[in-house]
Amino acid sequence: MPLPYSDCILGNNIGEYKSDLVKIFYDHNLEYTQENCLIFCYKRYMAKICDCYDVTLKPETFGVKPCATLEEFLCHMDQFRYFFRNKTQLEECKKEC
Repeated sequence: MPLPYSDCILGNNIGEYKSDLVKIFYDHNLEYTQENCLIFCYKRYMAKICDCYDVTLKPETFGVKPCATLEEFLCHMDQFRYFFRNKTQLEECKKEC
């Protein structure tokens, strides 16, 4: 059940959620799933830390260049391990209903 009865996200009420990540999906007419949100959250995090994103992960990241150098790839690998051990991003990426 969607808001106000649970935290899950239903497609037709996606605009009601306060998360900036969820609003990006709504504003760009992208399909919201928790998995897509976590990937996008990771790519946003990587863009901030490594100044690039992993092109193998969808959806696309807006305004960020893909990782191309060895240094960027190594940064990506280090941050991947760190990011997915840290569970705080689950607060922003709610499960879909």
